[in-house]
Amino acid sequence: MSKPAFTPGPWTADIRIGCTAVYQGEIKSGCIQNERKRLAFFNGYKNEKGEWEILEEDKADAILIAAAPELLASLSFLVQAARTEPGMNIYKAHIEQAENVIRKAMEGETGRNNAKTA
Repeated sequence: MSKPAFTPGPWTADIRIGCTAVYQGEIKSGCIQNERKRLAFFNGYKNEKGEWEILEEDKADAILIAAAPELLASLSFLVQAARTEPGMNIYKAHIEQAENVIRKAMEGETGRNNAKTA
């Protein structure tokens, strides 16, 4: 398979009081700095006390996004193992679905009108 269209992992979730971001590799600055290297960003909000907060869902989303490279690698390994393991034919539809997801990730397919990102 060709070189992936995405930023190589590992990715790290940076969860702070006023913002949450996902970066490649280690976190070297806060989620407001170095915007060009941010892979994802969730802005916080001020609660009724005037304190900054981040939605729990945004934190969970950042953690899931940061896990994407490892998830993709694990899924790729399992698909290859399933393709060579006798008796796995009963999971053919699931294996094909996984292969389609891997292809989308590797080729940078957006899912909107099957267009690829520029």
